[in-house]
Amino acid sequence: MLTVPVQQSGQVFPRYAMNSTVTPPPAPARTSPSKRRMGLIVVAAIAIGLLLFFLLMLGQDHNKPFFSAGTGGGTQQGEDGQVQVFQPLPAPLPAGELGDGSRLPEAPVDAAPREQPRIIEPPRPVAPAPVAARPTPSAPVANTSTASSSPVPTSRPAPQYPRAALRAGIEGTVRVQVDVGPDGVPTSVSLDQGSGHRELDRAALDAVKRWRFRPAMANGQPTVGRLTVPIQFTTGD
Repeated sequence: MLTVPVQQSGQVFPRYAMNSTVTPPPAPARTSPSKRRMGLIVVAAIAIGLLLFFLLMLGQDHNKPFFSAGTGGGTQQGEDGQVQVFQPLPAPLPAGELGDGSRLPEAPVDAAPREQPRIIEPPRPVAPAPVAARPTPSAPVANTSTASSSPVPTSRPAPQYPRAALRAGIEGTVRVQVDVGPDGVPTSVSLDQGSGHRELDRAALDAVKRWRFRPAMANGQPTVGRLTVPIQFTTGD
């Protein structure tokens, strides 16, 4: 370091100036090759030891137990210095026997047969009971003492054949219904079934009006009656 004197007011003071050279930082400490080599050797030794241990474990008989007690008992010293005695396990008992020689009770066998499932058939439809037939009422028996008879024609004048129908050759049958009074005279005539020709139907009605009948009888007395008479028209060829 340099000192430069400074003069002020008749006095001289020393002035300090910084050194022109800069001190570099210290270099990091280097590991010696010998220490690095020793670390590698230790790691390799540990790896080799682990490899040898696994090889020994694989080479052992897996069926052989890791620890087996002798037949006469064995001893092992614990970590606290006390000796632990291991007794051999007793031989297993025969199947079905207890330690006192008695056998295990057998479970009772259910001798009863299992119940078979039953098939339930659907009920069959019951046929309905036959209904007794009602008695058919018998036909009324006519009382001969009170039976009535129908009118019977006694006078039957022939009808007049219409000329137009006769010329044309028209034929047919007319059924006339007639009501007869107690005196035997027709009270009314009507057409029960026509012939299909008006002239023939009218001629038949006019003819039956002139007929005379024996009246119907009831209890021995004349009474009104009804009957149907057919009138046939034919040309006679």
